[in-house]
Amino acid sequence: MLITNEYVGQVNVAKKELNKLKELLEQEANGLYSYFVAELPKLVAQEKNKKEEISDEEFVDFNELTNQFVLTQRNQTILNSEVKINPETLFMPMMRGYGELPSFHIAMSENANLKALVEEFITLGLDSLDYIQTKIMNIVYEWAGVTHIDENARIAAGGANIEARKVAFVEQLTGQAFRQLGAAKFVGQHASTSIQKVWDTALIRISKNLLVQGPMMEIFAKAEYFFDNDNIMLNTNFAETIAILQNWKGKLSYSTWVQIGYILATSTQELGISIEEIKAKLSELAGEAIMLNSGMFGLIGDDFDNIIKGTSGSDYIKGLKGNDKLYGSDASDHLEGDEGDDELYGDSGNDHIYGEKGDDHIEGGEGADYMDGGEGENTLSYGDSPVGVKIHLAKGEANYGHAEGDNFKNFQNIGGSEFNDHLTGDEKDNYINGEGGDDEIHGAEGDDDLFGAKGHDALYGEEGDDTLSGFEGIDNMDGGEGVDTASYHHPYATVGVNVDLARGYGIGGYASGDTYQNIENVVGSKFNDVIKGNAENNLLKGMEGNDLLYGEAGDDKLVGGSGENKIFAGAGNDYILTGIGADEIDGGEGEDTISYEYASSGAVVNMKLGMSITGIDQNNFINIENVIGSEHNDQINGDYKDNKLYGLGGNDVIEAGAGNDIIAPGEGDDKAFGEDGDDYFLGDLGADEIDGGKGKDTVDYSKSFEGIKINLAKNITSGGIAAGDKLYNIENIVGTNFADNLIGDDHDNQLHGMGGDDKICGGKGNDIISGGKGKNQLYGEEGNDLFLLHEGINNVIGGEGYNTADYSKASAGVNINLAEKQGKKSTGEIDSFVDIKGTIGSNYDDIIIGDEEDNILSGNAGNDYINGGEWHDTISGGEGNNTLVGEGGNDIFLVSAGSNDIDGGNGVDTINYSNLREDEYKLIIEKELEMRSSNQSLPTYALQQFNEPVLSDTKGLKIDLNLGYVEKSEGYDIFTNVENIVGSHYDDIIIGDKQNNILDGFDGDDEIHGGEGNDMLIARRGKSKLYGDEGDDTFKVIAGTADIYGGIGHNSIDLILYNLPAQVNLDKKYIIYGEHVANMLENITDVRGTAYNDVIYDNHETNIIAAGNGDDEIYLTDGDDSVNSEKGDDRIYLGGIGKKQIWGGFGKDTYIITPKYSSTADNKTIIVDFEYQTPTDKIDVSQFPAIHSIEDLSIEQIYDNDIMYANIKISEDKEIRLFDVKVFDLTAAHFIFTDH
Repeated sequence: MLITNEYVGQVNVAKKELNKLKELLEQEANGLYSYFVAELPKLVAQEKNKKEEISDEEFVDFNELTNQFVLTQRNQTILNSEVKINPETLFMPMMRGYGELPSFHIAMSENANLKALVEEFITLGLDSLDYIQTKIMNIVYEWAGVTHIDENARIAAGGANIEARKVAFVEQLTGQAFRQLGAAKFVGQHASTSIQKVWDTALIRISKNLLVQGPMMEIFAKAEYFFDNDNIMLNTNFAETIAILQNWKGKLSYSTWVQIGYILATSTQELGISIEEIKAKLSELAGEAIMLNSGMFGLIGDDFDNIIKGTSGSDYIKGLKGNDKLYGSDASDHLEGDEGDDELYGDSGNDHIYGEKGDDHIEGGEGADYMDGGEGENTLSYGDSPVGVKIHLAKGEANYGHAEGDNFKNFQNIGGSEFNDHLTGDEKDNYINGEGGDDEIHGAEGDDDLFGAKGHDALYGEEGDDTLSGFEGIDNMDGGEGVDTASYHHPYATVGVNVDLARGYGIGGYASGDTYQNIENVVGSKFNDVIKGNAENNLLKGMEGNDLLYGEAGDDKLVGGSGENKIFAGAGNDYILTGIGADEIDGGEGEDTISYEYASSGAVVNMKLGMSITGIDQNNFINIENVIGSEHNDQINGDYKDNKLYGLGGNDVIEAGAGNDIIAPGEGDDKAFGEDGDDYFLGDLGADEIDGGKGKDTVDYSKSFEGIKINLAKNITSGGIAAGDKLYNIENIVGTNFADNLIGDDHDNQLHGMGGDDKICGGKGNDIISGGKGKNQLYGEEGNDLFLLHEGINNVIGGEGYNTADYSKASAGVNINLAEKQGKKSTGEIDSFVDIKGTIGSNYDDIIIGDEEDNILSGNAGNDYINGGEWHDTISGGEGNNTLVGEGGNDIFLVSAGSNDIDGGNGVDTINYSNLREDEYKLIIEKELEMRSSNQSLPTYALQQFNEPVLSDTKGLKIDLNLGYVEKSEGYDIFTNVENIVGSHYDDIIIGDKQNNILDGFDGDDEIHGGEGNDMLIARRGKSKLYGDEGDDTFKVIAGTADIYGGIGHNSIDLILYNLPAQVNLDKKYIIYGEHVANMLENITDVRGTAYNDVIYDNHETNIIAAGNGDDEIYLTDGDDSVNSEKGDDRIYLGGIGKKQIWGGFGKDTYIITPKYSSTADNKTIIVDFEYQTPTDKIDVSQFPAIHSIEDLSIEQIYDNDIMYANIKISEDKEIRLFDVKVFDLTAAHFIFTDH
């Protein structure tokens, strides 16, 4: 049938005329049907011997599709009498059907959209064909009915597949579903060789058919389409064609000339010409080179995406720019991709293939090929190999199948065959796809992606952070070193998986039978998965579907993905990322975070209720400490824990609740409320309202792009990201890396300038101030301020109060001289001081000199020299071998590790070892608490206290003030001019000298000797032995127990700080601390009791007794005693003879007169503060049977040296006096008689 241009014109410009020809067209259509019915049986017979088997694993070549196959697929449609042919379609381009594709005129009759596209296409002019390929593809997609398919529908996690519409078209073309996995990056980033060839070949033929019967009809006006072989005969000669083309010389685009060349190149036999003749003439007419070669056209591409196919000869094919597809042939071809992400297929022959620039996909095919991927990330593919291959990228080895004899370089990725391959990567990040077969894949070094595809595969990630995906079959995955991932997120997966990393195997879906070694992370499928982690830090992604994720131990990241998921994070500090759907989340133990950072709308999160809402989805959660919001407007409410709350983008409202929280509102105009606790706010862009609430709260502006000005006293903010902010209840500020101006308020502020030349004023309060790098002006103003000076050049004005210069973070030793008011760093930077009294040195060798003030001088670590100067200083050398000089004043030396040389100088000076081996002591205490928590160590009676160490055999110090020497477990100290000692936590021996010493054993089982002088010996936690030796000594027991030997002199025991009641018996020489067994108490005359209910006995000597608080019992015998029972309802028993003065103190006291009590004119008892008003003291005479009432007593008012007393006479030798008490104020209520 000959289609004329006149008919087409009639169709396009005067369709109404066709109605007049309706009858004629129907007749012609019926004639065409008759032709089909007559000719089809002949075609079937011709094709019987050509029929080939079509693999269910790959598509066959387009040209090899037999008519028998076509006819059996299309026979019913073609011969169906119900098909209504639109007569107009018979005057439009003709093509026969294939597979599920109907013949073109039938398809246009049934599909108005297709018909419209073709009508538009055939009316295009030759000068309008720049983008003709796109229009042809649109017609092809509409013909196949695949236009509605998203071209990205087959995208996989590792990258894009072949366009989904192309796959669908070929499925229609061949009449069979696409089942091949695809080659190259991840799961089918590049389409398989077979489907690409089918697509390209079909497109070439369809393009020729459409062009010759459409826009190029005026060039090929005599052309005739043959339905039986789907071919066009041009029915012209080359000269005639060139003559027509002369009219278009220099007027057509390059692409149009290429298309003309293609049509001519495929008709050389009919035209009787060579490619060279075509190339020469077309290049002349086009005005630029049209490269055709060896029976091929367009072997040199252009700037667009080209499909270039070789001939049966040896071809040179170059893609130039664009993402090109270059196909060799059976001969030995030379292929160059040039720029773009190209696909190059050598086919048979010994080919030379060069990917050059871009990420290229190269498959050499049969023959010994040389392949160079060139720049970019390139893939070496063997998808068409008939047997398995062995490829080793690092060694450049290629063996077996299509790989035999190949040489290659510059490849990062491998695509295997459909058989059993052995594939190994190199030191780069490789993607290796095993395709079909039972493959063994080794990633080697680098962060690799290994994909087993079909078969029972063994995947070894080896070094690097690798991703292993077995997909179909029972696969063994060994991640090797690094953080490795097992992935099941494949676009062709149809069921969920069940993966258990802790047990090392999978039991569901594509994971069934899989085993895992050295796998830390799992990516699930699109369906309902169960994924369990192990003790490592796992990343578990559920992806789509309703997933169940178990983090188990470790700091895990769990991503539920879309769907309604249940997530159990388990132990560890876990990160949980929510997706679309309603999730149930349990953070488990540890500090866990829930994130909404990818939510499509703002999140409403209430940690107290354990609930969040994003869009229409509600999540419920427990055991979550931290929240990350979305990029939208969030509402986040914390709870009572220490939360970390991040708003990210949007205008957020964050209410932190109780706890010490970290709050980062993020960009936007946010409102953040710290509420209770010491909260830390991270400033960001936007005008934020920040209210710290209760506690000591900080705003950190270190992210700012310029300096800021903050005045906390006046609530003024400006500059950088602080602009527009409003601050309430904020105590601390962290500045920027630029020049800041920070002003504190009346509270204790921390103001940190960071970088830049800063000016910082502390205001009132005890402030911590640091300028950071730069030249800084630092003003403490009022309060006791601390200046951190390890960086920058600082001018420090301490102001009022006790102010300290701190160099503890300096990178080398410092030289600090308070007398000269300066500090020198190793960098040469010099700080100047005014009103600085204390210093803290570095961790290196420092020189620190005090002044005439009371200084606190700390050397920190390092071998330091510290001189306190005049007055009362506290000096600490820290770790290291230090020289410490007190000079004038009463100085305190805090000494720990190292060997120290100490000179107290003038004054009464003290060495204190209470911080010696502090960390070791803490471990001992932890062990002791652990032991005490056992059943054997629990208290056995009420009020029993743990005062004796469980672990007591810990050697401490030996200190001798006579020798000026301290023996340590490591090192030694020597000292002069030191009077007082504070021992360590351990078992110390301390020996005093002739001076009046204060010897404090501190903790431990200490042995202390006072020596000569009036000394104070102090026992704390432990079982100590205290020896007063000579002098009037005081023994103070604060905790633990102590045996006390007073020695010569008038000695006393002081228990006022003891935390249990005591029983003190001076006569029988023992003391009982709480409920402990009795300890020795020798040569003690005076007692100060505890704050509890004590029992105290004197010893017939002259005693001074102060009972302390509590309801105490005091027993007095002979001797001139002075007693103060202080607070409490005390009972004082009077016995023996002697002058006694008694103060009952506060409380209702009772004075018991015993029969052993006696008095004389010179030995009387005076009660100094007898309380006769309510509440009243009482005198107990119940031990005297003859006295039944007040009338039985002789009570008279007397004056002694003008001092008034109420004198109470019980018998001739038993009288007591009440100071400043009138006789008529005493009643029977003030006495206890025998009848009571």
